[in-house]
Amino acid sequence: MQLRRYGFGIWALALSVMVSAESSANSRVFTDVHGEVTIPAEPQRIVSLQDHVLTMSLVELGAPVAGSAGRMGDDGKPYLRGVQDLLGVDFHNSEIEYVGWTDLEKVVAVNPDLIITTHYESAEMLAQLRLIAPTVTINQNQSLLGFMHDVADVSGRMDVYEARLARYQDRLAEARKAIPDASNISISVINSRDGVLNYWASYGALTQVMDDIGFARPAINAQVSDGNMEVSQERLQDVDADYIIDTFGISWGETPQDARNRMAEVLPNWCSVLEACQNGRYLVFPRTFAFSTSFASLELMTQMLVSHVAGRQ
Repeated sequence: MQLRRYGFGIWALALSVMVSAESSANSRVFTDVHGEVTIPAEPQRIVSLQDHVLTMSLVELGAPVAGSAGRMGDDGKPYLRGVQDLLGVDFHNSEIEYVGWTDLEKVVAVNPDLIITTHYESAEMLAQLRLIAPTVTINQNQSLLGFMHDVADVSGRMDVYEARLARYQDRLAEARKAIPDASNISISVINSRDGVLNYWASYGALTQVMDDIGFARPAINAQVSDGNMEVSQERLQDVDADYIIDTFGISWGETPQDARNRMAEVLPNWCSVLEACQNGRYLVFPRTFAFSTSFASLELMTQMLVSHVAGRQ
């Protein structure tokens, strides 16, 4: 009897070691903004807590997104901001569950094996999320490609990331060949709302591509400390450049004329003040395509800049 009990103990210990080894083989350590987190080596059910930035990148990489934060439309139905416009994926045509912004009960119901959020997440919420599943916080205040690299790494999709990066770099090489004098051409990125004008030093995929091709920026760019800055009516000429790029909200049915109308709210005769506008170099791009955290946006912005800059004398 004692031998049988002893034998059972040895068997139980062996089983425990096997389970521990298997668990270790199926997990790895990822270092996020708060330190080391043990995560699944190949996550199967990811919950993303930022739609336009995180979910966008995860969907493009083909990661198994089981749930996501989202926005609520005027029709009372949730949607993934920008993801439908750029990648054709939304709650209604995929298996991604809506988890609110952020509803812990809905997150639990999805049964995630990994939760991904950004460094903006509060410490209180982060503590609760980690009771549900391993939770990784990714620093959003880094380069677009750096952010996308971290998303690919934590979701186990580095092979897809490397392939898309190589394709993007090929497009950049073509763009630099088409615009060999990019460093002598300045581009300004602006956006206005309710009569207030903002200059953007960092505007997602658009400014990543501008910098990668090697375009110059106006002098005001050096004054920006946090991505963008408000520009008074009296300083409107400070945003002038060889090209000015504005954006409009294609996601909510706007047209390029809406961007121009908003500029008129800043200053009625705004176009006559800006040399770029007077010479037909005020451009208006769809905001979702210009701002999104995706290779699709990077490649699209590359082609649009080549078309507008190299495509004219």
